[in-house]
Amino acid sequence: MPSVYTGEDTGRAKLLQQASDWDLVAQAQKGDLDAFTLIVNQYKMRLFGYILRMIHSREDAEDILQEVFLRVYSSLARYSPQYQFSTWIYRIAQNLCIDHLRRRKLSTFSVDEKFGSEEELTLELPDESMSPESIFESNAVKQEVEEAIYELPVKYRSVIILRHIQDLSYEEISQIMDMPVNTVKTHIFRARRILRRRLQDAI
Repeated sequence: MPSVYTGEDTGRAKLLQQASDWDLVAQAQKGDLDAFTLIVNQYKMRLFGYILRMIHSREDAEDILQEVFLRVYSSLARYSPQYQFSTWIYRIAQNLCIDHLRRRKLSTFSVDEKFGSEEELTLELPDESMSPESIFESNAVKQEVEEAIYELPVKYRSVIILRHIQDLSYEEISQIMDMPVNTVKTHIFRARRILRRRLQDAI
């Protein structure tokens, strides 16, 4: 027998759709499955894009995405509004990706560049003729970009995806990766430099 929806149900659904993350979380913490479903729907595509670029396997990305939402649901009671929900859920996704990559023993964990001082960083000016935005917007080199991103050391890969594909702020990335904002900027700068070198011939 089909479900019968009342005007009250419709009105509540509209209110939930207009609710903030925190309002949805508060409802989900009370056992409201409709609110949790909306959380899943709001984040599943963004998180899947992040996870897929991190691990480069659609099947594994789908499994990890499911695990993310299982972790979120089981941890809702412990979630505190002092943390932005979006950064909290991304951090869960990032940790699961890193665990997965460690199990696969990818060599990218040992391939890393030594950080220089902040003074050195300020002297290494980026090539403005080849900005990350122009790289990501060029369909002609999309595949090369995806491959180049995946070949980055994991911490660089993560910040580039979060910054230039997920469009998160430095502060949000700092919270997700549990590192100072200046370190995030350093990671992004060095990741851009590696990408420029890798893509010189493709652009």
